[in-house]
Amino acid sequence: MTKKAKLIALMKRKGGVSLVAASKSLGWQPHTVRATISGLRKAGYAITLEASANGNRYTLRGGDDQ
Repeated sequence: MTKKAKLIALMKRKGGVSLVAASKSLGWQPHTVRATISGLRKAGYAITLEASANGNRYTLRGGDDQ
């Protein structure tokens, strides 16, 4: 499984994933995670950023793993 696929899986989890958690899980710098998320959006993935008291969470709703 590629790191990109792992990021997609993290975002599909209930509650999504925070930038910090994704960075630690993948071993990437935060700017690399954000850039990859931007690339996924451009590729047609429906990604949302949800603000909460516990921090911002990225979620991916439905869709196939293109």
